[in-house]
Amino acid sequence: MSSSDASYNLDSGFGPKLLDVHDVAALLHVSEGWVRDHCNGHEPQLPAMKFGPGKSALVRFQLSDVQEFVEKERIKAQARRKGSPKLGS
Repeated sequence: MSSSDASYNLDSGFGPKLLDVHDVAALLHVSEGWVRDHCNGHEPQLPAMKFGPGKSALVRFQLSDVQEFVEKERIKAQARRKGSPKLGS
């Protein structure tokens, strides 16, 4: 990976800002418990990075992963709406 990579700035020693559970919950307008559940195996699976073992692991998220998750869920919801029969027909 080069130092000019848009995702990471190796020259400064800092990469992209990682979000914590609180940040993601605020972005998605859900509870922190929902975020924890959905990065620990509940569907839909929220992509996360875990630092450390077990329940004491720190959990962090990349904004781009959260945005991609939202877009995929939006597309799935649209597909469900198109495939479901309309009431009263």
